[in-house]
Amino acid sequence: QRPGVNLSDVSAWPVVNGKQGGWSFGLQTPQVFVLSMAERKIRRQRFAGLFEGLCPSTSIIWAPAIDGRQIPAELKWMNGFVDTHVWDYTRPGNWACYASHLAILREAYQKCPTCDLMVYEDDVIFAPNFKQRWEHLLSKLPSDWDIIRIGAQSQWTPPFAVTPDYLYSSAVANTWGYVVRAAKVKILADLLAGMPVKGSWGVDAVMQLFNKELKTYSPAVPLIQAASACHDTDVKPGDKECETVEILQRAADQLKKS
Repeated sequence: QRPGVNLSDVSAWPVVNGKQGGWSFGLQTPQVFVLSMAERKIRRQRFAGLFEGLCPSTSIIWAPAIDGRQIPAELKWMNGFVDTHVWDYTRPGNWACYASHLAILREAYQKCPTCDLMVYEDDVIFAPNFKQRWEHLLSKLPSDWDIIRIGAQSQWTPPFAVTPDYLYSSAVANTWGYVVRAAKVKILADLLAGMPVKGSWGVDAVMQLFNKELKTYSPAVPLIQAASACHDTDVKPGDKECETVEILQRAADQLKKS
């Protein structure tokens, strides 16, 4: 729960229940968490419709994101003081994003330590033929995968290995969507909780520090993309210039064509 968030308001936090006999994504009783700022009602409604269209066996668990503007500045990265010299001084959402993803990992493990975990951010869209492409990816991945980064803007450093179907990744941009194997959820949470670079990087970049402990793979072509022009670590949530239904739909249509 988050202050001011009412998850029982189904108009703002749509209920998407798993379907009996539905698609399990080829995973082990997956839990699906979707991270969303309270103000992003339009995004949630759109994501719920897209996800329901996949006929999933699992329900959506909405994860209300921590609002970085509400966190005392001296608590940022647990420094105990206000550091005006760091790159994200004016971006409280960077710390809040990190903490929100960590909170999902902790909650997921507490709910079901034997369940695989899927995490999405609320502004993503699924690539055409997502189900077929996802199943193809899983069939090609090495059986010892730990994390799958489903979609990314880029690979920040060259992958360890490249195949026609997947990348054995070393550093992946964005946390649009990812899967963590059940046995690795607590391990990833503990590693993130150590805050190894204390805010020098965002959560997506920090994950590269763990690629020895956690084998991370990505599809050769991203299976999800962000449709919003906004990023909640940069702008005020609810910015009308980039969160209208029309703009989101236009962005989604353009991504599907590309």
